[in-house]
Amino acid sequence: AGNPDYNLESGDGLIVYALADLELFFEVKICEPVDMQVGFNLLGMSCAPYGYNARQFLLTLGADKIVSIQRYDTEKGNFETVGFNQAGEVLGADFPIVAGEAYFVHMKSAFNDFEF
Repeated sequence: AGNPDYNLESGDGLIVYALADLELFFEVKICEPVDMQVGFNLLGMSCAPYGYNARQFLLTLGADKIVSIQRYDTEKGNFETVGFNQAGEVLGADFPIVAGEAYFVHMKSAFNDFEF
């Protein structure tokens, strides 16, 4: 009653606060380029290639565009972050970018039309 329908667009992420275990199924997989704005973006990765990881994502965008990428690890119950330090080195324990998950992406500058 109080929760209206919501249409996810290409690249949208979704945070779900659940009171019990549940599975969500999505009928459509959208693989279109996405835009990322300065600051924090919640980015859905529905078309990430198998074996892709956070380090590759950072290096693809470059230290001049991105600060970090972060995910919530449901098994460990904590957030994991990989990012660039001021010297342009990648820091943090690498993690996989998995199709169907969403990530917090902290951008230094806008990046339009990102696609895998």
